[in-house]
Amino acid sequence: MLSPDPGQKPLVSAIVVTWNRPELLRECLRALVAAGKEARIPLEIIVVDNCSTAGDADVVEREFPGAKVLRAQENLGFARGVNWALERALAPSILLVNNDVQVTGAALREACGLLVREPEVGVVGVRLVDPQGEPQISCGAFDTPARLVSEAVGLRALVRQRRADPSETGGGDWVAVDYVSGAFFLIRRAVIGQIGALDERFYFYAEEADWCLRARSAGWKTAHLPSASVVHHHGATTSGQAARSRLWLLEARTRFVAKHYGRAWSLPIRLAALLGAGPLMLKGLAMVAVGRAVGRITTAEAGRDRIERAWRGTRWAVSPRRECPEFWR
Repeated sequence: MLSPDPGQKPLVSAIVVTWNRPELLRECLRALVAAGKEARIPLEIIVVDNCSTAGDADVVEREFPGAKVLRAQENLGFARGVNWALERALAPSILLVNNDVQVTGAALREACGLLVREPEVGVVGVRLVDPQGEPQISCGAFDTPARLVSEAVGLRALVRQRRADPSETGGGDWVAVDYVSGAFFLIRRAVIGQIGALDERFYFYAEEADWCLRARSAGWKTAHLPSASVVHHHGATTSGQAARSRLWLLEARTRFVAKHYGRAWSLPIRLAALLGAGPLMLKGLAMVAVGRAVGRITTAEAGRDRIERAWRGTRWAVSPRRECPEFWR
C-alpha cells in the first residue's frame, strides 16, 4: 500500500493497466505515489500487466514494492483487466489511470473532495493536457446512431451534440457531462455495486462511456473538473498499431450504439464507414488507370501505393475477424 501512513486503510484504489510500455508505467507510478503523498490520500495501487514482453511487471515489483501486480497470461484488453483488479481492490473509491498519465496531487485531492461533498456525483474526471500544457479531449457526449453515421460520411457538423450544462454545477467548480475520459476516471465503489463492473465486450475504448451511461440510468451524475489537470501522453500506449486502434475505436463505438439503441444500427454504421472511405479509393483507382493508360509503370505503382495508403487510413483497413479475434469471442 502506497500512502503517507502505511497503517491507514486506502481511500482510493488506483488501477493501472499496462502493456509493453515500462518507461511510461514507471513515470505514471512515480507521479501517482507522489500525488497520494501530496494530497495526503492513502492509496492502494494495483497494476495489471496484460502479458507484456517488455518487463512492465518486473519494473513494478523491483521499483514499487508496495504495489500489487497482476500478471495476465494473455492480453485481456482494458475492461477485463480493470475488472480483474476490481475484485482485489479494497478502497471505497476506484481510480482508473492510463499508464501514459501523470497524476498530480491537486487533481487527486480535488476529485476525491468532490465525491465527499457531492453525494449525487458518482463519477469524476479532470482536465487532460499534453506535456506542453495543451488541452486534450477530457469529456464528451454519448454516441448516437445519427452521430456515428454522419461522422462516417463526413457530415458530423450537421448533428447537434449535447454540451456540458453549466447550470448543473456545484458552486461553479464542476460541470455535469455525459462521460469523462478513462485516462483519469474516479468512481465510487457504491456505483459499481449498483450498476456492475465494466462491460467486457468493449475490448478497448467506449467502456467508460458505457459505464457513465449506466451510472446515469441509476441516478448518478458524472462530473468534469476543468480546474484540475493531469498530463496525458495521448496515443503513447497505442503507438505502432494505429490501424488496429482505429478498428478498436470503430468497433467499440458501434457496439455502444448497438447496445443502447439496438443491434439493427450496426450494419448502417459500417456501411456508412465504407461509404466515407469511397472517395479516397476512387481517387487512387483513377490514378492507377491514368498511369496504365499512358504506359507509365512508375505512375501506376505510385497509384497503387496511394490506394494502399488510403485504405490503411480508413477504419476498415484491418479485418476484424482476422486481426482482432478478441472482438469475436
